[in-house]
Amino acid sequence: MQNKLFFLSGFFFILISCSTSKDRFLNRNYHKVTTKYNVLFNGKESFKVGKKILEEIYEDDFFNLLSVEPIFLRGESIDNSTIIPGFQRAEEKSVKAIQKHSMNIKGYQKNRLIDDAYILLGKSRYFDRRFFQALESFNYIMENYSNPKTYLEARIWREKTNIRLNNNELAINNLRGISEKLINKSVFSGILNASLAQAYLNDKKLDSAKFFIKKAAINEKKYSYKVRYFYITGQLFEKLNKKDSAIWAYNKIKLMKRKISRKFYINSIVKLAILDENETLESKKNKIKRELKNYQNQELKHYLYSGLGKILNKNADDSLANEYYLLSQNSSKVDIYTKINNYNLKKPIIKNYIGAISAGVVNNKTILDLDYQEDSAAQVDANFVINDKNNSGRPDTNVVASLEDQFLEYEYTVDDLPLFTGFQVKVDISSTNQAKPAELLDFRAIAVA
Repeated sequence: MQNKLFFLSGFFFILISCSTSKDRFLNRNYHKVTTKYNVLFNGKESFKVGKKILEEIYEDDFFNLLSVEPIFLRGESIDNSTIIPGFQRAEEKSVKAIQKHSMNIKGYQKNRLIDDAYILLGKSRYFDRRFFQALESFNYIMENYSNPKTYLEARIWREKTNIRLNNNELAINNLRGISEKLINKSVFSGILNASLAQAYLNDKKLDSAKFFIKKAAINEKKYSYKVRYFYITGQLFEKLNKKDSAIWAYNKIKLMKRKISRKFYINSIVKLAILDENETLESKKNKIKRELKNYQNQELKHYLYSGLGKILNKNADDSLANEYYLLSQNSSKVDIYTKINNYNLKKPIIKNYIGAISAGVVNNKTILDLDYQEDSAAQVDANFVINDKNNSGRPDTNVVASLEDQFLEYEYTVDDLPLFTGFQVKVDISSTNQAKPAELLDFRAIAVA
């Protein structure tokens, strides 16, 4: 009998505590605890999972200005919802927290964690790229807030959302007003100044963007954000032709070492080697090659090879630079942005590969550089050496013999060609040892206009 009474009293206690319309101690604390350790906790965990997936699979284009805040993957449309799981579930949990545990009594919110639920709701919609719905959440907090910290966070995220909607001038005016009152040590200093930098970048105002992204980098506490802001700072200094300041920014990244993602560290090493004009070429090459030997950089070799190629380009060694670009292209973990960069940086040095050409008279017409058919039909023909060093029988460049089943690709570029529907390739091979003639197997040629 006593057990039944205890059970009934416990059930009655839970029942009266569930009401969201009663402003009692039991009701308030029941809904706070349930919100914090149940639905809101699960929602925040889902949001963290989504952010972690985004950070891990996002591909940064280190050869162009980085995104201040990565939000969508290559191939995704900014106009569609994200394919990354986590954000939609976080939204579902925050909505459930609001619906089940909101205690809005006579215009006052008695469950202070509902503000956190609205913040999570807005952020989830923001990363799901439903920006108008995200604005609704942040505006609601600003109109019905009870926590000054939550109110400030909502203001900043509202302007971040305005920036995504290309309301850059509105966001700049509102964020500047907050920035003037916010102390540098505030936890919101980094995100606020980075958002201002993004708005100025959208308006092509690089000098203002540089000022605020530098401020964000200095004040940001999280290293995953801090390193990104410093890298963008260096890139903007480069665009503004302030090399010494760019070197300062990249050195800041170098000093972070193991605290940051390895890809940022390696790209800052490459940037420093390219920009530092006081260091010798040999010293730069040794630094890059030392990083190539580091086992931690096995998946980042494409950045190092490409950087070495650019250093050699600057020193007018285009032939050797192209070899390193090729090594970068053939790296196992090379990304699409590095491939595009290597292709664009490779110098058109076809003239350096030519050792001799054929000339002759065909059908009473003098022709320079005979093709195969013309050479066969020529009444008179002769070969002329135009580059002694490429006519010695030795390789024009250090071409490594291919392994079994290995295909090697070499590109040659010719500019300002007229329209064509076909092409011919003539290969002249000479050797320093007649007993071991050079062999060309499985030859394929593609012309791309």
